[in-house]
Amino acid sequence: MRVLNTGMMLMTAALLTLAGGAVADEVTFTFVPPGDWQVDSVSIRGSFNGWGETPMEPGDDGTWSTRVELEPGEYEYKFFVNGEWPQDMETWLDGFPVDEMVDGYIDDGHGGQNAIRVVGGAGGGAHSAVEDTFPPAPELQDGLARVHYHRPKGRYGEWGLHVWGDTNESVEWTSPLPPTGRDEYGLYWDLSLKDGAESVGFIVHKGDTKDPGPDMWLTPAEQGREIWLVSGRTDVGSEPPDVASLAMGDLSRARAYWVDAGTVAMRARKAEGNVYRLHSSPDASLALAPEGVTGGLELVLDYDPNGLPEVVKAKFPHLKGYSAFRLSEADLGRVPELLKGQLAVSVTDADGALRDATGVTIPGVLDDL
Repeated sequence: MRVLNTGMMLMTAALLTLAGGAVADEVTFTFVPPGDWQVDSVSIRGSFNGWGETPMEPGDDGTWSTRVELEPGEYEYKFFVNGEWPQDMETWLDGFPVDEMVDGYIDDGHGGQNAIRVVGGAGGGAHSAVEDTFPPAPELQDGLARVHYHRPKGRYGEWGLHVWGDTNESVEWTSPLPPTGRDEYGLYWDLSLKDGAESVGFIVHKGDTKDPGPDMWLTPAEQGREIWLVSGRTDVGSEPPDVASLAMGDLSRARAYWVDAGTVAMRARKAEGNVYRLHSSPDASLALAPEGVTGGLELVLDYDPNGLPEVVKAKFPHLKGYSAFRLSEADLGRVPELLKGQLAVSVTDADGALRDATGVTIPGVLDDL
């Protein structure tokens, strides 16, 4: 079997009728292979079919698809293509996700990741909620600390909190603390503090899956008794971040790589109407807005269908599968100026709406100057 080097998974859901008072979704899984790749069989295996095999059928256009009726909830799955399945559903396609419509990933217990699909908006689990609005958290009482936790796409089912240190809470890893409640930001846990508490260690986790991973700390003297977390981030905030902007990108995380003076690498596929921009702000004033990244100056990046140069791929092998975006010849002289400020790359769609934004790492371009 030759290595699949491009392609995508598309997943759409059509709402069915009410059956017995519950909402059912008919989820259509469609696999679109590269035009030059011979596909003999495709199936889907997941928690909804006991990890058995649900075959996909080929269409006249070369795609493979199947429809599965699922109740609202959270499901893990992988695809089985030509008798093989990807170890990691997030990176199998030369660094790209197998399913670009995925709602998340979870450790598969074998060194890879299963994909997660949320059906019906329920998010699964006893701690999920389907209401559109939530009451504000009550005022924090003396002797308590509060940990807020936000997941940009929801899916709060079965996430709990493990704690240790200067807290009166007693918890086992296999039985994490359930959330005290949920507000507009997300879940929150109220923790009883020991007298004179200096630090409380904690980990948000679901089974053995940690978010984001390392041990984290609440230090009342520095942060106060109320902190805010965002899924996937290691920083602990003493003020709530702008939840509305989180789904549009994250400038604090560098997912773009400025690899030489004229080239930026990013995991993104060219889409009709998308515009890619490099931003720089000398006073670190870049911010997310529905129409794009604001503050500083911006330069349009051109998508290069030829991909990254071989010399770049040899120097940065971990960027295999990344797309290449080029600065214009006229803008190359501005590179030293741009490097003095905060950097970001953004993607806006044909309607001018921000689709993604990220910070930029710069060792490659610094070596090139």
